Formats: sequence, C-alpha cells, structure tokens
Amino acid sequence: SAALEGERRVLGKNDPETLATLGCLAYADANLARFDEARPLYQSLIHGYRSSYGEDNSHTLNAINGLAIVDLEQKRFADAEKLLAPALPIYERVFGPDHPKTLIAVMNLGGAIRQQGRNEEARPYYERALAMSLKQFGADSSRTVMAESNLGALERDAGQLSQADVHARNAVAHCAKALGADKPYCGIILDGMATILTREKRYAEAEKDLDRAYAMLSKGMGPDHPRTQDVIDHYVDLYTAWA
Repeated sequence: SAALEGERRVLGKNDPETLATLGCLAYADANLARFDEARPLYQSLIHGYRSSYGEDNSHTLNAINGLAIVDLEQKRFADAEKLLAPALPIYERVFGPDHPKTLIAVMNLGGAIRQQGRNEEARPYYERALAMSLKQFGADSSRTVMAESNLGALERDAGQLSQADVHARNAVAHCAKALGADKPYCGIILDGMATILTREKRYAEAEKDLDRAYAMLSKGMGPDHPRTQDVIDHYVDLYTAWA
C-alpha cells in the first residue's frame, strides 16, 4: 500500500508501474479472501487500464476477470455476469476462441449464470470449457479438473445425478496430479463430490469426502475462508438429509 501511494504521487495514477503495483495488491487481497479490500482496487485498475490502453487490451481484460472472480467469491453472481458477458466476445477477438485466457472467461461466465439458477443457459459454457481444456491440456490439468467438477455441479443441480457422479469422480481421480495432493483446491473438488453423494443418499461416503475436504481447506485457506465455510454448510445439508 505504501509503495502504491508513492508511485501514484511520483509517477501518476495511470503509469504502467503504478497500475502493475495496484494489480499485485488487488490480487493479494483477493487471494487472502479480503474481497472488500480487493474490490475497489480492481475497479480502479479497470478504470486505469481502460483509460490508458482501451477496452481490447489484455491488461484491461485481466482486471475485469479479477473483479469478476471477487464477485463470484462473494456470491454476487449477477455482477460477475455483467462484467463477463460483454468481455467474452472481446476475449475471443483479442486472444482467439481457443486461447487459455478465453477458456477462463468461458468458465467464469458459465459459473455466474449457473449460480443464478439458469442451468441450461450455463450448460453450453461448461461443456465448451471442458472440451477446450481436455483438448489443450489433457485430463490431468488443473483447468480440466475444475471444468469437470463444474459440469458435475451443474448436472447435480439439474437433477442428473448419474451424469454428475461421473464428472465429479473424473475430477477427483485427476485432482492430486493436477492440483497437488492435500492442496486446498483438491478440497474444493472433494466438496463438490460430497454434495452429489448427499443427493444420491450415499451419506457415509459423502461424510468421508467432506472430512477430507474440510481438513485440506481449513489447513490451506483457514477455517474462516468462504470455501471452508461452504464445506460446513454442506455438512449441515448432509446431516439434515441423513436425519
């Protein structure tokens, strides 16, 4: 923060070095789940890059995606959609329809739409993301694992439990190699699997996956992180269903 203020004073608020420092600070706050602190930083970053480089610049697009991720983590799904829906055609034009950066935008936009309950509208984005990731990176990629888990969650919410189970199990099977054994993001994948098992009334299996997910996330992200709190919510869902 002190370095940023110094750069703003000496170099100006839209100098490339100032904007780079602003971006690093916003990213750090978001990674530490300080989303309220990250939000105005990303908003300033988007304004700075738009003013300096325009809407079609990669820096502008990266900042938009950063703010969209903050929105998704804070469950402000409509706000994320408003950012990403107009940005996706720009990603496709600037980077190409199959570029990894376009893939991330597709995944995040699909998530913003699904979390508002519009499963069938989100499905083409999720299916596209999985196909893109498998083609570019293979089954053991972190992007593929997340895309497969996301599609499983969509099918769970749509009541297509057998299909959801297949995708979730694929994600779990490749998680350790893609993301690292016992790493927090594997906890997110296991948590997704557990929610499907709960719907399938396979309660003991769901409990084991939730136990593993909670251990990974509470250790890696902390017990108060929103992702860890999601696991606690899913314990409540499990034990309520299990009576």
